Amino acid sequence: MLNESGKFREDAIERQLAHVPKNEVRGVYNKAKYWEERVEMMQAWSDMIDAFNAHAIGKNGGAQA
Repeated sequence: MLNESGKFREDAIERQLAHVPKNEVRGVYNKAKYWEERVEMMQAWSDMIDAFNAHAIGKNGGAQA
C-alpha cells in the first residue's frame, strides 16, 4: 500500500521493512538513512489504520471489530 501510494521512495520503504544490505558496516552507517521520510511513512500508516478502524466501528454500530 505504501509503494502504491506514490508518496514515498522505494528505498525508504525497503529500509523501513528492514530490507538492508548484508554488509554490517554499511548497515550501521546507514541506520538513520531516510529517517524523516520513514517517520512520515509510519504516521501515514498509523492514520490509515485509524481510518480503517473508524470505518469498521461505524459499520458495526459502535461495536469494535
